[in-house]
Amino acid sequence: MQLSSLFLLLGLSTFTSWAHLLTPDEPRDVPPSVEDLSARAVPKTIKVQPWPGLAGSTKYDRTYYADLGVTFIVPTDADIITYAEKGYEYMMADLGLDNQGFLLSDSKKRGDKADYLMAALYIPKVGVFLCSIPQPVAKKYITANAATEAPALWSQIHNRTPAGSAHAEDGAAYRYEMGMKTKLAAGARYPEGSLIRVFGSFGGKKAEPQGLCQTGGKIDPACSPVFTNLGVAH
Repeated sequence: MQLSSLFLLLGLSTFTSWAHLLTPDEPRDVPPSVEDLSARAVPKTIKVQPWPGLAGSTKYDRTYYADLGVTFIVPTDADIITYAEKGYEYMMADLGLDNQGFLLSDSKKRGDKADYLMAALYIPKVGVFLCSIPQPVAKKYITANAATEAPALWSQIHNRTPAGSAHAEDGAAYRYEMGMKTKLAAGARYPEGSLIRVFGSFGGKKAEPQGLCQTGGKIDPACSPVFTNLGVAH
């Protein structure tokens, strides 16, 4: 065998070995399913934190949020619910509560809120925005600044009764709009494919996925028509 041929064979052998190391376990000609890609996009832990500058008099008056620049291939409802659930779990642990709102240190005592919820808003090609129920200081901030920081949302809720009411869904929408350099116009709709889901506990009951509040409840307009008008699936 000629020396040049020997070097060629050795080179091919080395390349094959490295290629084997770099090749994933799954076959290259069988791409991951959309479901697999979507499931992998959800982190194991989602860290939410108190909204800066909007703390209340007690730890239970914190409004938690997370602005996550995550892009999915094709997200499912389950993906967004999982985001809300993981954010909720992190918040409850930070408050020293179990998932139903009872103290971790005393399972017979509750935190001082009746309801604990986390909303997750997915915006295609932008990310996922999480927010808990806005507490009094956060509600005042949203009411005072939404006209300029979140004009599309404000155009839907500025006449809401009771005045100054805000739910977790509103908080998530506010987080999305407040980060935009070019603001949406009043009456504008969010990008096609936007989706919002909520997870949490009402009155010490089991924590689970929750629907948006409907017309005829405590606030008007309710979240369901507000997000329908914003073009967000729910």
